Amino acid sequence: MSTKMGMACSDIDQLFKIFQQCSTPNNDVWPNCTHLPYYNAKFPQWQPRPIEEFMDSFDSDHAGDLFGHLLHYDP
Repeated sequence: MSTKMGMACSDIDQLFKIFQQCSTPNNDVWPNCTHLPYYNAKFPQWQPRPIEEFMDSFDSDHAGDLFGHLLHYDP
């Protein structure tokens, strides 16, 4: 299994790559995230994408589901 997320050149670049795949965090998916010290309401607002778009393949039907659950924001 390999990812299509790519390498990041900075911390904010890494965050944006994650947000582009999993969505920009909001209070619906991460309660009270807007109160975190470095949260910025001006972050670009991305919608979640299907995991198959950024992962090459999975060894089983359940692997994609498991990996998707591992990527959920859960502070």
